[in-house]
Amino acid sequence: MEIFTQFSSDLDDTTKKQLAYGQGLMRLLRQPQSNPFKPHEQIIMLVAATAHVMQDIEPDNITKFRKGLLDYFHREEKDICEQLEKSGQMDDELKAEIIEISKKYLGIWQTREK
Repeated sequence: MEIFTQFSSDLDDTTKKQLAYGQGLMRLLRQPQSNPFKPHEQIIMLVAATAHVMQDIEPDNITKFRKGLLDYFHREEKDICEQLEKSGQMDDELKAEIIEISKKYLGIWQTREK
């Protein structure tokens, strides 16, 4: 779709939003060279992303948001990180908790960025 946009300047808002979401996902999933994300970090990022927590963050800010989100989980939600790392399992309750915490961090992040 991104290539398609090069040939058309008349995109509707839904398409623009979908393209921005895709660009954000691409940046979110880019792992630092020689320093891959731990499994629990990948789970947290993917749960937050699929819940569209980062939908309104500019793609250029996704990397910064990702770092802050993971730091927040490591600092404030160690038990979730440890639980995911040890068991590798996630139930609906834990997924909902990760989404809720990610949204909470989003509010903190948006306040700091203003």
